[in-house]
Amino acid sequence: MHAIPKSTAYHPVLQLLFLILCAIVGALIFSVLGMIVWFAFNFDSDTLSTLSDNPLEMDINLLRIIQIFSSLGLFIAGPIAFAHLSEVKPASYYYFDEKLSWKLFGLVILIIFFSTPIFESCAVWNQNMVLPDFLKGIEVWMRLKETEAAFLIQKLLVMNNYKDLAINLLMIALIPAIGEELFFR
Repeated sequence: MHAIPKSTAYHPVLQLLFLILCAIVGALIFSVLGMIVWFAFNFDSDTLSTLSDNPLEMDINLLRIIQIFSSLGLFIAGPIAFAHLSEVKPASYYYFDEKLSWKLFGLVILIIFFSTPIFESCAVWNQNMVLPDFLKGIEVWMRLKETEAAFLIQKLLVMNNYKDLAINLLMIALIPAIGEELFFR
């Protein structure tokens, strides 16, 4: 792989903070765009009642729109804006102009295969974690939030037709895969 000059005018910590700022701004802007899209196609007298302080009570399609748009802003638009603002072509910055290394691709597949048991062990260890008595309130709060998150994930994964399947694949698989590649490069 040949060296591509990156923006080195600033300290790497400042660049990381700027990337995070770009990602947060992208997530906010795209979340607002998602809400605008939602209201543009679903506005009636009961639309405002779908908004709630509790995400567990919100309309599932609104949650999907917000998730898709915020992921696009956070993980894709933010890093692309960072590359542009760093005065580097995004294609060069993210090595899109490089040929695919099949050895590296195979290594990634092996790492995924062999790291899965490690991740599963960490998940089990996390579920069985017990904090000291003086942190009991935090432990109860963490377990409550984990239960709420599990319920919300279960709600998001209910698919009644192929359209729901396609939306879930976009929301859970495609956008995060592309976005994480851009963000963490």
